[in-house]
Amino acid sequence: SLRLHSEARAQSYLPSSSTEGLDSAPMGTLKAMETPYVVRSHAAFQTHVEKQCWEFFHPAHDPKAPQTRTAHIEFRPDPIHGAGCGSGYGLYDQAVTSMAQSSGVSKSSLVHVHGFLGTFTATLYSGKSGTATISTRPHKFSVGMFSWFPLYFPLREPLIVPAGASIQCSVWRRVGAERVWYEWCATAQRGDETLAVSSIHNPNGRSYYVTLT
Repeated sequence: SLRLHSEARAQSYLPSSSTEGLDSAPMGTLKAMETPYVVRSHAAFQTHVEKQCWEFFHPAHDPKAPQTRTAHIEFRPDPIHGAGCGSGYGLYDQAVTSMAQSSGVSKSSLVHVHGFLGTFTATLYSGKSGTATISTRPHKFSVGMFSWFPLYFPLREPLIVPAGASIQCSVWRRVGAERVWYEWCATAQRGDETLAVSSIHNPNGRSYYVTLT
């Protein structure tokens, strides 16, 4: 979404400290574009169907097991550019997908990727009486829910993905002694050829992290 990307970049002019207010130095472009944002996406277009990164259990099966996670995901070329996913928030629409398939959508158009949306599915209860879940994933979206939204991971510069190319996305959940943070990057690939590459965003939590204590 060009709009989401522009609004994230605009955060660079805001004060970096909420306690100091206008006396604080501006956040700056680096920090603004290496920070994930909770968004209710409207003017956006999800170009590929969502894929799972990882899962957690609560309480943890093994409390001593590391809570770090790594995901390397490939989004293969999609001739209809994930049309049924809409803006990335809301229920997947098979009717829209069918219309896109029958309309002869151009397979030769390139895609500008401005970032990634992180969604989730949570099983709150599972027992003899059934299963209760909430989800922001388009394919399992909880209809009528308006309290949880996707997490937008911006790319500092849009990734230009030519027709027929795949997107390789890597996401890391890092955990330190007192904080947790995400790192992410992406490349455009056609076979063994690398066509475009982003830098690793937020290495070592330099721009964004969540305090654990």
